[in-house]
Amino acid sequence: MKRIRVKMVGSGASDDPYRVDLPNYRIIEADTDRGIRPPKAYAIIEVPRDELTPGGRISRATLKKKYKGSRWERHEPKIGSEKPV
Repeated sequence: MKRIRVKMVGSGASDDPYRVDLPNYRIIEADTDRGIRPPKAYAIIEVPRDELTPGGRISRATLKKKYKGSRWERHEPKIGSEKPV
C-alpha cells in the first residue's frame, strides 16, 4: 500500500457520503473530520501500489484494466492532483 493525498467528493447525505472517488482505498486522515467539506476537502489514503504509476500517481489505465466490466472501466476519478505522501 502507498499513501497519497487526494480530493474528496460527496455531500455527506446518507445516499451521497463523503468519500474518495476511487474503487480501492483506505482513508488514513480526512479533512471532513475537521469540518472541511468537499470540494475543499482532501484525504490522505492508502491505495494498492499496483494502481499507481512509478511516480506515485493514480494509473487510470490500470484502473480501466483491473476493474474491466465495472464503472471504473470508463470512469475518470475526480481526485484532483494527487500527491504522494
